[in-house]
Amino acid sequence: MIGFFHAFAGIVAIADNTFYVVGREWIFEFDVTSWGWIHLLGGVVVVASGFGIFSRNVLARTIGVVVAAISARSLTVHGPDLAER
Repeated sequence: MIGFFHAFAGIVAIADNTFYVVGREWIFEFDVTSWGWIHLLGGVVVVASGFGIFSRNVLARTIGVVVAAISARSLTVHGPDLAER
């Protein structure tokens, strides 16, 4: 389900790059459209992995674990920053 949300957020960012508010500068300086494509592709990977898990595909399970680890790491790094907003 989260893959659909990421893909939808990516589509919104691609279609209307003024929808999201641009905040502080980070190490990676991408415009909103670039982040939209990243979210869209990531969402498609997560959705495909989710469907693959139901068919008992080992690669899909591996991708699911890797994406969950990246998500957890991202939240531990950026979580306190997100709470301040």
